[in-house]
Amino acid sequence: MSSSPYRRPPITEAVVELRLADPIGIDEVEKIRDRLTGDYPVPPQLLQNISFTAGPGDQNNRAQVEFAGYRLSSADAINVAIIGPQNVSASRLAPYSGWEEFIAYARRNWAVWRKVAGWREVSRIGVRYINRIDVPNPDERPVPIDDYLVFRPVFPEFEGWQSVESFAINGAMDIANSPFKLILNAGSTPSPLIRTVSFLLDIDISQQGNLPRSDDDLWALIDQIRLHKNRIFEASITDLSRELFSS
Repeated sequence: MSSSPYRRPPITEAVVELRLADPIGIDEVEKIRDRLTGDYPVPPQLLQNISFTAGPGDQNNRAQVEFAGYRLSSADAINVAIIGPQNVSASRLAPYSGWEEFIAYARRNWAVWRKVAGWREVSRIGVRYINRIDVPNPDERPVPIDDYLVFRPVFPEFEGWQSVESFAINGAMDIANSPFKLILNAGSTPSPLIRTVSFLLDIDISQQGNLPRSDDDLWALIDQIRLHKNRIFEASITDLSRELFSS
């Protein structure tokens, strides 16, 4: 059962990621991949980073391919894991079933990582929630942004002013009285629904450096990030948005 206060939470993807200070070997990544097949039985997708080195002539241009890890997926494609030499993450796609179920996957992934790779210094932890606010618009009229989002652009008034077709804004800041940093994005986004206007609200909170060495303390810190995420989400939306999620 979902722990969300809303009947239809607007979450399209939730992510918890841990990054390491130093990489592990490819063979260790493959062992982790194999031990996670119970939760992620779909054949893994190889991830690679490709970079190009330019020479004086076209024939001297070279592509360098670097192993980046694997993308793992559950049979229903809702739960996803990314494992690489310096990162391990868990993602939950819509429909979101609540923090408790989601974080259980993330903790199992990390436990397998620890068992294979041993103790490694964690350099960054992060929690990201991508939300899509779908506003029914049967008459296909302009939808005021500030009816649904508090975090929004302010436009000047000028002759010929009509309606905003699209927008994107970004803010990065420290969260007061905490070690966390916030990246907050809002914008218009194409809607997969007919006669609907959709807004994006992307909340990304992280801490880099000065992280605990014990797993219990790490996960307690991640739970603190989640509480900040909830507070920021509620501060960023209006009552009209809440009505959409509750109906």
